[in-house]
Amino acid sequence: MKKKTILFLSVCLWPGLALAWTGEVRILGNGHSQTSYLEDLTRSCLGGHEALEPQDLKEVQDCIGNTELFFEVKLRAEPSLLVVEVKERWSLLPIPLVVGEKNQDTKYGAILVERNLMGLGKLLAVGGDSSKKSSTVFLRYEDKSLGFTPLYLRLTWAKIRRQALLYRGHEVIDGNDEDRLYQALDLGYHVTQAFTPTLLYEKLDKRYYESSGRAAWTDLSYQSLGVRLSLDLGNFRFYFKEGWQLSLEQLAQQWRSDGLSLDQKTLAKVQWQGATVEDQALQVKAEVFFSRKDDPRTASQLGSREGVRGVPAYGAWAKDYRFLSLDYQIPLGYSAQGVWTAAPFWDGGRIVLAQRNLETVDYRSYGLGTYFFLKEIALPGLGFLVGRNDPYESFFYKITLGFEF
Repeated sequence: MKKKTILFLSVCLWPGLALAWTGEVRILGNGHSQTSYLEDLTRSCLGGHEALEPQDLKEVQDCIGNTELFFEVKLRAEPSLLVVEVKERWSLLPIPLVVGEKNQDTKYGAILVERNLMGLGKLLAVGGDSSKKSSTVFLRYEDKSLGFTPLYLRLTWAKIRRQALLYRGHEVIDGNDEDRLYQALDLGYHVTQAFTPTLLYEKLDKRYYESSGRAAWTDLSYQSLGVRLSLDLGNFRFYFKEGWQLSLEQLAQQWRSDGLSLDQKTLAKVQWQGATVEDQALQVKAEVFFSRKDDPRTASQLGSREGVRGVPAYGAWAKDYRFLSLDYQIPLGYSAQGVWTAAPFWDGGRIVLAQRNLETVDYRSYGLGTYFFLKEIALPGLGFLVGRNDPYESFFYKITLGFEF
């Protein structure tokens, strides 16, 4: 009876572990990573496998590699024994940041990231950046296996000051100087290695100031609760992640300081990346976002990222938006330090602005990016892209040294 109770609880609390591998797991090659962490990670990746076939070993190898903490993972299966040999990447990363782009002040900053805190696979990041008209300081803690359980925890704190300008094509039609304090808590549960439902909490305090003769908006504070469903079937492949990644997020305001009706936001993301020929990779990403209110203070501020390249940073205040983004990564050369790639890209979408009578902007963006991915940290260390986005900046460029977190 006792064994049946334990089996039932295992199925309820962590599906896939009820019939988990019962043999020995032996860890080799780890330095910073704790053996207990790697043993727990390996057993969770093994799931319900009692006997290991070659395909099972490949799945476990991918699962361990998806932590992005190791640039090499080797498995060897023997009767009642699984040997896991790893080569670790750098986990403590001081990352400088310099970003220069058309019609924007150059941004300088630095980020200190520990991706394997105490050798337990936890992430702690602190950093900031500054330009003439903006500054950011942030802190993030992430634990993908809280207390060696299926629970997932992420805490985020950020203090941001920036000037956000609303563009219609090349023309600035509104703007404000804004201080915001952002606090968020995500608490998830790994039902499987791929599927994670997450409860969301966020609190935002916004203060506005007169900008270029434009009157300051009314200050606003609000709190929101929500849920995110995410399915991550991707496997890490150094400069891309092969497979499907899907998420659906619903966030609803519970309180706001101005007493107006509460807002609700929905965000859906779909991404697929796959190898084609000679280590080249196609990357496809789509996003759909819509909200209940047309208040520019709670709008999604878009710009200067995948899907909206060529839109000035924070330059489109969206009540709703949708876009499709395509990249094609082509390796140009490999070295002991990493790989250099070229990536033609295309973005297209529609933005419904959160004011100006809900004016709609359709845009197309295309161009070429080139990136150097560092082997030891599995992140792009240098990026440069040029392109064209006719409704907005026409010709545009962006240079990034380091990594924008």
